[in-house]
Amino acid sequence: MSLGIWTGVAQLAAGGVAANATVEVRRESDNGLAAICSDRAGTAPIVNPSAFADAYGRIVFYAAGVDQGYSIKVTKDAFTYTLHNQPMGLAREFDAAVFWAGVWAATTAAAARLAQGFPAIVAKGDAWYGSAADTLVKKAAPANGMARMADSSQSDGWLDVPHMYGTKNLLINPDGGIYKRVVVATADDTYFADRWYILSQTSTVTPSVLTNPEDGYARGVRITQSQAAAQRFGFAQIIEGVYCKHLRGQSGVLVPRVRISNSQAIRYAILAWTGTEDAVTSDAVNDWTSGDYTDGAAKFFVDTGYVPLIVGAATPSANVWTSLPAITAALGTAFNNLVVVVWTEGTAAQNVTLDFDFVQLERGAVPTQFEFRARSVEDTMCERYYLHGIILRAYQNTGSISQVGSVMWPVAMRVTPTVAITLTAGSGPSSSPNAYAMEYSGTSDGAGNLIGSATATAEL
Repeated sequence: MSLGIWTGVAQLAAGGVAANATVEVRRESDNGLAAICSDRAGTAPIVNPSAFADAYGRIVFYAAGVDQGYSIKVTKDAFTYTLHNQPMGLAREFDAAVFWAGVWAATTAAAARLAQGFPAIVAKGDAWYGSAADTLVKKAAPANGMARMADSSQSDGWLDVPHMYGTKNLLINPDGGIYKRVVVATADDTYFADRWYILSQTSTVTPSVLTNPEDGYARGVRITQSQAAAQRFGFAQIIEGVYCKHLRGQSGVLVPRVRISNSQAIRYAILAWTGTEDAVTSDAVNDWTSGDYTDGAAKFFVDTGYVPLIVGAATPSANVWTSLPAITAALGTAFNNLVVVVWTEGTAAQNVTLDFDFVQLERGAVPTQFEFRARSVEDTMCERYYLHGIILRAYQNTGSISQVGSVMWPVAMRVTPTVAITLTAGSGPSSSPNAYAMEYSGTSDGAGNLIGSATATAEL
């Protein structure tokens, strides 16, 4: 260990030299006697206090740098004085330009300085942080296109994420709060909340909206097992290829936040779809009774096109909101879509409820705080896949005639949607949609009105 040096001259009140003065060195932080040495290596201790000023009053000693520095008390006969907050340490031995410019490259001098306790600065963009051992540690600059943010859940207090606002969570409508469909009993492989669809073993279940399900969460969804016969059930979301293929070769981490009424095991999984992009077999379950969640035929998941990347399991307490333990998977380089599935491992009796109020899938191996996007942003993201309540109105001041109208979608839809029109006035509607707009026609009623609404679906 290398120590810093302190030098000075002991003086008398009249200004003369205080030969062979007694010197006492204490730490300012706690007034404790300091460990001082006569050599830089710290191998020759000096008795403290003692008369170690020489015949010319010169005081020389070595010590480690400490917070607030040292007090140095000089005594000669009846005269005494104290110097406070005297700095020590090695940092004073370097010019500021040398210390901060990062010129300590891989040289002998650099190695020597590192041995003295100084970490080298070798690249632009590096960050420094305090470790648990109260030492200064360097974190290398993030890769291009990544942003660094503070995150107390990380071991070093930092998280490097893609430099994209509001897209950390790959799942859209993660709390299920955007719920435009009017559904009650919902069958297997059927959408309910926007972007989410039901998976059930034998028959329908009943989803509903939760308002203020717990502190910090404004919306959620409840799925009730409404059948007399017990069955397994769950929910899933398919991520469009354009919104997940940038994670090829990366890791992904999944955390669902759920509540179940009867404390039974919950399974949750990240699946890779390797078939044609955006042509996913949405009903991912092959055999609900199988306990084999690995890849291959005649197992829990459908084999063709699917690769189960990771499956987690947890048993939350009854009626307690629980963030399930994070599961992390290497996503591979062959997937075209990713699918998230959450389900009851065993059968659930009638009236058992499974709720969720957030599910997050993100890049990386360590989960971060849930990302709450603005509701307007979330709603726009959902409209790429499903539009409800599009108002249609055409009017002529005459009787029953053929009429034509058009409507622009509020956002570009994923593909040309499937359109369903409901008329409140007029008859015989037809439509000609594309991903951006729709023309429609029909026969007006006797008062010249062609009025109705449309639903457009472009789900995966």
